[in-house]
Amino acid sequence: MNEPIDRPRRFALTDRHALTLTVEWENGGAPTSAPAVLLDISTGGVKLSLCTHLKLHQAISLTIVCSELKLDLTVSARVCWLRPAGSDQWTAGCSFLPELSTAALETLFASGLVERRIFSRHPKTLSAGAQWELDPARFDVELRDVSTGGVCILSPRPGKIGARIVLFVPDGDGREVPVAARAQWQMADGAGYLIGCAYVNVEGHAAMHEALARAVPPPPKSSTHLSRWRRRALWAAGLLALGWIAWRFGDRQISAIITQLLAR
Repeated sequence: MNEPIDRPRRFALTDRHALTLTVEWENGGAPTSAPAVLLDISTGGVKLSLCTHLKLHQAISLTIVCSELKLDLTVSARVCWLRPAGSDQWTAGCSFLPELSTAALETLFASGLVERRIFSRHPKTLSAGAQWELDPARFDVELRDVSTGGVCILSPRPGKIGARIVLFVPDGDGREVPVAARAQWQMADGAGYLIGCAYVNVEGHAAMHEALARAVPPPPKSSTHLSRWRRRALWAAGLLALGWIAWRFGDRQISAIITQLLAR
């Protein structure tokens, strides 16, 4: 019996805002583009309706623009399945490379473009430095939604899909750990640009994980936590108090029992 596949939950679009979706790919080395209709979206990918017959497993670029909401999202994807939907009409399922972060999907929810169903988010942010390849200018970013495959950053300046970027992550010891990544998708946000980056090598996640472990200290122990010796001291003090009460009121039997307990 086949086990169920855990797929990302999909979200339908609202009809309150008009948007433009453009699919771009290379056809024999020449850049080609075509309009499409976005049917639904998830952190893992999208379902499209278009008049162009794409190839299975074809690498594409998706650009979603909504002028009314000042939304501009560009993301790399790959065609996973195709289905004919009438005369010269196709429905295509495409997976994001990498997946959208929860922060990016939350931005779509906040804009009203995507209808919220069931979605939980636990944001964690950390300031870091960044520098695009072949650009000497360094700038500050926020790290969001770090995963084994990459990281989502909030940047004050836009990047370019496919461009390499170096993130300088503070490790809490006054040093910085450089982590190389490549931009896979980008979304304009009110506070800047959300950019999804994939690590360029297998060492990227290990370096990021180690830096974050040092940069974010473990939570302090609760003040109610008592050490073993402190618990024993409080226990002995309580018995002494009971012993004094028993002696004060002449109960020699209780005094003898407490004396035996203290001698253990």
